[in-house]
Amino acid sequence: MKWIEVPEFGIKYFKTIKDGDSLDFRPSATTLEFSDSLKAMNEEKVEQNEMIDCVRYIKPIQANNLYSPKIIPAEITQDTQWYESDQQPKTKFVKVKNYDGQLDFDQQILLPIDVSLYIDEIDLSNNQKIHWATSGGFANSKIKDMAIAKGISELVENHFKMYWWFNKTKIYLINNKILKNNDAFFKLNAQSTVCNVSLYLLEIPEKVGSYVAMCVLETKKYPYLSLGFGTNNMFDKAITHAIYEAIHYYRGTNWYRLIGEDEKQYIAKNKDMSYLIKDTLTKRLFEKEEFPNISSNIITDRFTFFAKVIHSSELGITTKVFSTELQPIINSKYVPFFYQDLNTKDNVKRREKYNGVPFI
Repeated sequence: MKWIEVPEFGIKYFKTIKDGDSLDFRPSATTLEFSDSLKAMNEEKVEQNEMIDCVRYIKPIQANNLYSPKIIPAEITQDTQWYESDQQPKTKFVKVKNYDGQLDFDQQILLPIDVSLYIDEIDLSNNQKIHWATSGGFANSKIKDMAIAKGISELVENHFKMYWWFNKTKIYLINNKILKNNDAFFKLNAQSTVCNVSLYLLEIPEKVGSYVAMCVLETKKYPYLSLGFGTNNMFDKAITHAIYEAIHYYRGTNWYRLIGEDEKQYIAKNKDMSYLIKDTLTKRLFEKEEFPNISSNIITDRFTFFAKVIHSSELGITTKVFSTELQPIINSKYVPFFYQDLNTKDNVKRREKYNGVPFI
């Protein structure tokens, strides 16, 4: 696959690799090692391509200009015959046992193809413009269980990000002393471009069964404020991924400015993001001296997940993980609020303001 190494834009050591087939910043990845960034970028590209392939040949049924189906138990087959055919992707999902990605094949459900039709927004003659109602939960890896685990992490992370942004749930500041052995934190925090690096947890980890981490990167250079998120049942992995994603946001905004996009759209977000960080900050976990690994069974006791293999090839295994209990990321004004406490007039306006949220 073609690739491009993105410029440092003032932050050294970390490697950002993007797809070489277009000027768009995605698919792309940032880590400390070139090989890891290239691998992650390739996985993201395969994931995106196979997600589109899965949608391309669907002939969906329209319902009031927007169709996004609910989950249907496997035994009610008479309600699912309309979408079960040889021409459409398989729709049988298997229950996930734990965070390790293991499956319980004794528990399976039928799930309608999860697509939305935006009648006023797209030309339906072009099937590639049919959108997944939510792209959350897709992941690619050479190992199936790892792909499923990545999908779980994404769904959980998106849920708590949305509750923080829309319902102003508390975020828990982490004492930097705990991070002294984290190589990514050490290398980022010591750079002249960097003003400050702060790490937070978006929820009490034992309640979730995972660490949902947020990195807030403040820099002397544009875009001045960058957010990154990471989710894992191992503290160090969640923190490291959040740091990588904050650098990714920093370089991504600089890349778009480099190719001519209006930088004001990113600067305009900073005030809202900065205010919310200060407004929701708590130091309840600040004195905690260690964060042990969390059992892989806790998260599936807290939430129910189902998964299936979308595609398998020499490029890896692409899976889709689904849960009815988690709010998908609001990445456009069309993604609905799944919970009544999120569905307020103020939140609808907030969703309209940024056509979703000001971060991904």
